[in-house]
Amino acid sequence: MTPDTNARTTFRLPTLDTGSAPGLAILGVGFAGAMMLSAALASDVVNLVAVADVRADEMPLSNLPANVRRYISLDALLGDESVDVVHIATPTPQHLEQAAVILDSGRHVIVEKPMTIDAKSARTIVDLAALSDRILVVGHSSSYEPYVQAAAAIVESGLLRSEERRVGKECRSRW
Repeated sequence: MTPDTNARTTFRLPTLDTGSAPGLAILGVGFAGAMMLSAALASDVVNLVAVADVRADEMPLSNLPANVRRYISLDALLGDESVDVVHIATPTPQHLEQAAVILDSGRHVIVEKPMTIDAKSARTIVDLAALSDRILVVGHSSSYEPYVQAAAAIVESGLLRSEERRVGKECRSRW
């Protein structure tokens, strides 16, 4: 499926109606994937069914329940019929290709930020999700968490020296 990158997509929110908690798989169990892994294990909204990573045999996955399957490739993961949603937590340059394959398989996608390496690739994923009638969600930072808002208020109040403010703004710009 190839979208027309010059066309504007009309958005209609697809539904995820499985009758039960959707089967979640996490692709990439490095830092971001490990964060999602902890959240998924604690959630009663999703059912963690699988993880995949080319280095899965090296990852500390001993805390996974026995029923969570482990794969070493996206293709193997997509062979698992219990997967409804795939959370992509791999290096950013891989997001476009992986999202395209996942959406083409009929699964919904959560992709870590940054979504892609450029706006054209991001638009392609958005268009593919719309064409596939699948849900696409981009993971976000913690900028709406109370502790982050409190820190931002302190920075904006001027209580910090200009050197400290500069470092804070540089850190934000890398997101």
